[in-house]
Amino acid sequence: MIPATEWWNIIGNYGLSIFPMQFINLALGFVVVIFFLVKRNELASRILKVYFVYTFLWIGVIFFFLLGKDLPAYIMQMTLFSSLGILFALDLKYNKIQFEVPQEKGRRILYSTFLILVFAYPLIGYLIGSHTYPKIIILGSYPCPTAALALVLISGNIRKIDWKIFILLLIWAIPFPILIQIPQFGVYEDSIMLLSGLYTLGLWIYEQINKKNSKNLEQYIQQKIQPLSQ
Repeated sequence: MIPATEWWNIIGNYGLSIFPMQFINLALGFVVVIFFLVKRNELASRILKVYFVYTFLWIGVIFFFLLGKDLPAYIMQMTLFSSLGILFALDLKYNKIQFEVPQEKGRRILYSTFLILVFAYPLIGYLIGSHTYPKIIILGSYPCPTAALALVLISGNIRKIDWKIFILLLIWAIPFPILIQIPQFGVYEDSIMLLSGLYTLGLWIYEQINKKNSKNLEQYIQQKIQPLSQ
């Protein structure tokens, strides 16, 4: 494991190398998310997927493979994020993921809160960890806030997911902040990604329990009605 100072130097050098693309990718993310929240239709959902194809491939190839070779296990991380980009590209055809804004008030508030926190990644990093440019982590060019955004948007319609994408995102979002990012490198802003992952996973578990209970109730009713109809 490399020292925290060296890790942050890699992040800073990456930020300087790609300037101003990190801000362009952030602005693109803001535009496509606002477009989706306003339109809430199939076109807006597909544009979000195109954004994830672009950003996850950017992270896999440019962040990890080209400029992040000094990061530990960069090949594994490059493979994970490049795979996410490819899977989102395939989902443009198969449409397993269907982004939606939650209808329930409570879920809609949490959904909106998480979206704001994802875009506020660099601000949170500055307030909690005194991280300043170029050592800032921004949506669209850095892995953690981009993974967090994908999880938050998936949480809006947890019934329509691509298992492969969901599992890869959770592999990155939950263990890494707990085991590495926060304790080893002091990336306290990655708490946003961790909470996004736990929230989305919790929604999925809740949905599975409800589905099982509904199926059991339906079977129970059928068992009670069947003798009456004979």
